[in-house]
This record gives sequence, C-alpha cells and structure tokens, in this order.
Amino acid sequence: MKPAKTEKGQIRLILPKDWIPDLDSIAASKFISRLDLIRRYLRECADRDLTSLKSQLEMVEDLKNVSQKILSRAKSIESSCNKKKW
Repeated sequence: MKPAKTEKGQIRLILPKDWIPDLDSIAASKFISRLDLIRRYLRECADRDLTSLKSQLEMVEDLKNVSQKILSRAKSIESSCNKKKW
C-alpha cells in the first residue's frame, strides 16, 4: 500500500552483514524489495507506537477530567460545610 502523498527523504541504515540474507529471504517470499520490506516494518512500528501514544494521551486527558470533577465536588462540599457553620 502506497501512501497518498510522499516526500523524498533519505535514511542511511547500517545493518549487520548477517541480517542481509534474512531480509533478502523475507523480501523474496513477499515478492518485494528489501527496501520496501524495511519501509513496511518502519510504517507498522510507527503506526503501533502512534496508536499507543494516542491511547496514553487519551488516558492522561481522562485523568485530568476526573481530577477536575473531584476538585469541583470537593470545593462544593467545602462550600456547603462553610455555610452550615454560620
């Protein structure tokens, strides 16, 4: 699957020599180039990491909302207690 819009970029990737035959075998079995195989792995890993990050950010936002509700409720209770004293 090709991205809708691409930008030119270069990455110099230094790999151990013993990885090359493995990459060649996997790429050949999928009928793609070694470079395309590496691109796919990078994309899949980036997608996984971004999904995880999004989930973490949503959790932080949920925690902020809950803490704001708790603080608001605590202030309301405190206010009602202060009124009863007078």
